Amino acid sequence: MPKTIETLRSPVFKEDVLHSHIADTYFHKNSHTKTRKKKHARRLNIDFPRLFITWAIVAALSLSVFISITSLHKRYIGILRKETAALKVIDVVTQGSVNKTIIGKFEFRGQARRGKSSEIKDSVILNNPKKYNWADLSVDFKFPVDVSRRALLLSLRGSIGGEKMSVVLRDTKNRSSRLSDISLSSNLKDKMIHMDEFKGDIDLGNINHLRLEYGHAGESVSQMDSPINVTIYVNNISLAKEEES
Repeated sequence: MPKTIETLRSPVFKEDVLHSHIADTYFHKNSHTKTRKKKHARRLNIDFPRLFITWAIVAALSLSVFISITSLHKRYIGILRKETAALKVIDVVTQGSVNKTIIGKFEFRGQARRGKSSEIKDSVILNNPKKYNWADLSVDFKFPVDVSRRALLLSLRGSIGGEKMSVVLRDTKNRSSRLSDISLSSNLKDKMIHMDEFKGDIDLGNINHLRLEYGHAGESVSQMDSPINVTIYVNNISLAKEEES
């Protein structure tokens, strides 16, 4: 038998069969794209009608609470305003202590913030460390105060004496009136200011703001260029009823 025929009849080596199987398997797998399972979005089981009803109930309750609180606050302010109007003397500052019952905001403004302004045991210190700049002690009342038949009583002094300050009142219509050039002594002195000084400019029956203000104006060229540090000590501020004549 020819050698050629014998070669054809001879069995294939095991290694060739294995290689052929591996190649067939590899190329078969890569020639087909893998099918991926589609992920279905989860449906949220929301009961929208019930959610809306719950939201409406919460909103209604919140509104009801807000209205109740607002109503109670207005009633409280109304009672407080009547009680304050009946007082013979309305104390704003007493021995350096601020009356927070009637005062909504008490603050130092302008250069008073940068100076040594503060509240101490017996008095309130209003300090202005810069000349030609203003500084004030500002008081906002919680409710409008009727001062038409009252006098403003001040107990205060300057650090060296000779300082001059202003008193400013403002009504609920945002109109202001200023009484300037109140001279101070180095010793504690009482000052009485009659409201006739402000009459006609503002509504004295509805005052919601009071302030003591200091601003320096030099009288000569040398003073204009010199530093100035003014300190005012305020012990008491009150509004006292005046006897009807």
